[in-house]
Amino acid sequence: MQFIRPITVRVIRVLTGWHTYDGWVWVDAYQLNAAGDAVRRRNTRPDPAAVRTTAAIR
Repeated sequence: MQFIRPITVRVIRVLTGWHTYDGWVWVDAYQLNAAGDAVRRRNTRPDPAAVRTTAAIR
């Protein structure tokens, strides 16, 4: 487990060359604060069962 509490991220890209558990993927992402502003860049492998998507921000 990487985080004690869930975080919100904006995915930049899926890192296809990085290997992990079957069905999981590494992602390059920005962690967002409550206002939706990027506050930190992260490489993480989210649990596919825990991922929730929202509308794309344009």
